[in-house]
Amino acid sequence: MAKVNIFIVCPSAIDYNYKKNEYVYEQYSSMSIIFATCQIIRIAEKSEKKTLNLHKNQVMFQNLQFKPKLVSLAVLEELTDGSDELFLDMLKIFFLQVPVFIHDMEAANEAKDYLKLGQIAHKAKSSVATMGITNLSAKMKDFELLAKNGEETENYRGYIDLFKETCQLAIAELETIKSNL
Repeated sequence: MAKVNIFIVCPSAIDYNYKKNEYVYEQYSSMSIIFATCQIIRIAEKSEKKTLNLHKNQVMFQNLQFKPKLVSLAVLEELTDGSDELFLDMLKIFFLQVPVFIHDMEAANEAKDYLKLGQIAHKAKSSVATMGITNLSAKMKDFELLAKNGEETENYRGYIDLFKETCQLAIAELETIKSNL
């Protein structure tokens, strides 16, 4: 009888915040849940590949004639384990999330709600990392930390504009990748 791994994905969790010495409830973005799910599945698959020989020699982007500048194909292939279907689902979510992130960042910045701005930057960082936009992910990490601490507020507009412009270019790259699958 084959062993079946079962796990439950929940959009929220209770975690312990050591700085405040209290338990906190945190809502997770869809992209964060997908990322965590992919990691769990990938770990399970890696342990089963020796006996089941899953996804043998599967290279998702091997015929791609386009060389993206912003998007890391290696990250996408690793996270999707070569699944076109999972890649397309991740694209749909990412394409929906970007305008929301931009709107929410601009609103939080306008309201000078820097803690919220940092939280949004954190979610955006995870989403762009999941899509293989690693350079922007690093910048969003810097932005997250600055905003959460209310430091260098004069630079926030630049970070938001960087996010907006880079995501527009990355989405164009992702659309090209999608059309060449």
